[in-house]
Amino acid sequence: MDKIAIIGISTLFPDAATPQQYWQNLVERKDSRSAATADQMGVSAEIFYNPAQGTQDKYYCLQGGYVRDFVFDAAGDRLPAAQIEGMDDLFKWGLYVADQALEDARIRGGSGKGKGERGKEEILKRTGVVLGNLLFPTQKSHFLFEGLYREAVEGAVGELLV
Repeated sequence: MDKIAIIGISTLFPDAATPQQYWQNLVERKDSRSAATADQMGVSAEIFYNPAQGTQDKYYCLQGGYVRDFVFDAAGDRLPAAQIEGMDDLFKWGLYVADQALEDARIRGGSGKGKGERGKEEILKRTGVVLGNLLFPTQKSHFLFEGLYREAVEGAVGELLV
């Protein structure tokens, strides 16, 4: 088994863009839940809501832990800013926390985005990321499977109409 070392941490939670903010929210017992919005869901959140727990294809709670007011700064990243802007928030959040973890580990300074400091490029080559996420599907993930869904649904509907 290979030995590993956790050398940098970062978090992004509702109302907490840093581990320090997250800890402070815990100490203060802050409730960071908020209501789902049409902007997040792509349609009115009420469409999928039913207060009766267990109703198929519905959820019974409009409250959730949603990251709000997050602005990703793509300046200095190795990916073109236009490409990053077209990505789902999940990817932007991943880039953000990876960058913050590298800064916490002192492998990159806040202004060194996209480049390791002299002599630290070798460390970056051996660096991995563990990303925990409870947000799937995403607003843009349906593009990955749209063709499969359409094919399955059209075939099933076609059989029913015959």
